Amino acid sequence: MRVIAINGKARSGKDTLCLMAQKFLHAHGGGEGWEKRARTFPFADSLKRMVCILLGITMEDLNDPDMKEKARPWLVNLGGDVRERDPDAWVDCASREIDKAALHGVEYCFVTDLRYFNELYKLLRRFGDRVGAVRVSASLETRKGRMGEANFRRYVDSGISKDSSEVQMDVLELPDFKIHSSQREDVTILRGLVPLIDNNGSKEEFEAKVTTWWRAAAETGAEDLHAVTSAAYRLSRKLGPEARLMLSEPMERGE
Repeated sequence: MRVIAINGKARSGKDTLCLMAQKFLHAHGGGEGWEKRARTFPFADSLKRMVCILLGITMEDLNDPDMKEKARPWLVNLGGDVRERDPDAWVDCASREIDKAALHGVEYCFVTDLRYFNELYKLLRRFGDRVGAVRVSASLETRKGRMGEANFRRYVDSGISKDSSEVQMDVLELPDFKIHSSQREDVTILRGLVPLIDNNGSKEEFEAKVTTWWRAAAETGAEDLHAVTSAAYRLSRKLGPEARLMLSEPMERGE
């Protein structure tokens, strides 16, 4: 069983990457019943069900891009409130579902909303070298085009673009000179586990990059499990709220 954790900002292409990886699985050896052997386990599924009850909508409604953007402040704020009480609440919920699915023959478990280093740490502790991870990168301008003007303004004005759920893992993309010396070694270690896939071009270009990544990711895990697990743990402890906001600023200006 493999656990593939996908990180990236809003509208960067996390769900699209998941679908492309599953398409590749189907085309190259998936065989009969491959759909039952590959499933997604978003950390936010439990959260989304709660928000749907509050807003009087269905989970299917959230497939609509405009509705998803309108619900995003609820998702971010309620999700953050729960995390304040238990930082591992959402990853623990998803991990229990992954454990149950593995007992029923699921081989590829895609987590499409990895946002924090403590979540990566918990996955590594629980599933070991069966964990692979990837970060999808798209510029602010690219993501604005995908959101539309009204949704983009809501994304910025509500503060979501600067929320820790959006920016904590930005440190993986920063040049070394912008990373605090106390974090630099851990970031370097994790870059070996979390490759970066650029999604600023066409869908065809993105799919080609995803295919190249997936050929390796489907078969390999962390080369040094202890090192990457320890690095994820240390970064989860070091990156407090102030550091997250500080790190996000040069990323947004430079996009």
